[in-house]
Amino acid sequence: GFGVLFFPGILFMSLLFMGQGLAGDVWVEKKNGTLRRALVAPGGAVPLLGGKILSGMIVAAAVSFGAMILGRFLFGIPAGRLAVGLVWAAFSGGVLLSLMIVIQVYAATQRAAGLLTSLILFPLLMVGGSFFPFEAMPEGMARIGKLTPNGFALEELKAILLGRADLAGLVLPLLGLLTAGGLAFLVSARRLPRFLL
Repeated sequence: GFGVLFFPGILFMSLLFMGQGLAGDVWVEKKNGTLRRALVAPGGAVPLLGGKILSGMIVAAAVSFGAMILGRFLFGIPAGRLAVGLVWAAFSGGVLLSLMIVIQVYAATQRAAGLLTSLILFPLLMVGGSFFPFEAMPEGMARIGKLTPNGFALEELKAILLGRADLAGLVLPLLGLLTAGGLAFLVSARRLPRFLL
């Protein structure tokens, strides 16, 4: 039904807002001196950044778990699909958080960072399938939306929940997701020393 088409989009809307909020913590850590201390510690800021993304994935998993329970009772989605969807959503939340952190560390001020993330977030929500399912969009717009990070991950989650994806078919999308998250992580880690200036 139509509710199943909206369900992944609403979940990804939550993950994007969560990523925006958690990414803004780098400014709090900068103000409190946490980042400066992390940079002089062994390993530099990489362990701190990794811990931030790992904790973001745990929060994404908790949010997704609640959503998956609702999906089970409202739409009758089989538990096995929901378990795979939960793992996919947790990894996707980590990647979206990594991308939001990149925006934060390149902004000149905390206010500019909030404005930039909002300016990027709302078009991503609009085109990426959260406000309107791809099935209800014009074909050209849906094609563009599926190329956005959240649109790509949302389509894979939808395929998982509807039983159109198998574990072997998820290997390449998962590698793509991890590559995007890894690149964002490296860019943020490289930028952090200059972010403190």
